[in-house]
Amino acid sequence: MKLNDLLVDTTQNWSRFKPGTYWMAVGFEKTGKTTAFSTFSDKGEDGVLFLDLEQGVRVNNRIALQITSVYPPYQNSVVIPPIDRGLKDTNGNPIPSISIVEAIDILEEQWKDSGKTTVVLDTVDRLSDWCNELALQEIKAEEKLKKNPNEAILNAVLPEDIPYAQAYIRGRQKVLNIVYSICDIIKDNGLLILPTHLKKTVTITESREVIIKRVPKLPEGLASQLGYNAEAIVAIEVDNAGKHWADFRGYSEVIMGTRIEPLNGKKFQWDKAGKNTLYNVLTSVCKKAMEGGNESKKL
Repeated sequence: MKLNDLLVDTTQNWSRFKPGTYWMAVGFEKTGKTTAFSTFSDKGEDGVLFLDLEQGVRVNNRIALQITSVYPPYQNSVVIPPIDRGLKDTNGNPIPSISIVEAIDILEEQWKDSGKTTVVLDTVDRLSDWCNELALQEIKAEEKLKKNPNEAILNAVLPEDIPYAQAYIRGRQKVLNIVYSICDIIKDNGLLILPTHLKKTVTITESREVIIKRVPKLPEGLASQLGYNAEAIVAIEVDNAGKHWADFRGYSEVIMGTRIEPLNGKKFQWDKAGKNTLYNVLTSVCKKAMEGGNESKKL
């Protein structure tokens, strides 16, 4: 076994986004997160699959699975058919919905032949809410079986009512398991996008100073863990003139950035349709960086 035979070329290739990784996309409501990633593929919309947890995807093509729970619902010990789970379209007609667990099963069986290259889990904060609620109910059920149960746990209504943040810790692990399961399925050719809402927090200090922060609408531990392993963290924004921006620069409360060097610390304008979609803008920047050129639509 010779040293030279084991050395590999680690030169970065920015001509394509690394498969099997995930991006976090944060932004306030109505800033274009769904629109930005509905064409985030070299195939446009045809290469994207939404796992729509909020029933908020509005595109012309059929690219969204409607997700309404973590686990499939049962009735009389039988799984309720997707068309009978209560979801309806704008005309009141029943439409199929599935659980995130069923969606993962479908991906595992059909991803390689699907022609898709991007999965969008929309949104991860909704998934977090579901997983925290599941964790709450599990902990309460487990407590009931104890000889001397903790009344505070039995009477808990919200995840934060559980001592020592146990519900959030368990809920966080459920979310991470789902994210990593999807990444493992699409590891050969797919990218996972995790849109996340931002929220404003207001704090008044003892000196009556008002501090307003913009933070992800996620438990702090989950936000930190997801951010640590993300390939990129980008803020999706729209300015007063209606222009759309993808910002990798970050700000004091949220650390943005990416391992993709040509994008890191920069801000890019993109359009909802046409040649300058977010995917086209970012891939163009990366390709020009590989060629030694400069991008034109950054700040």
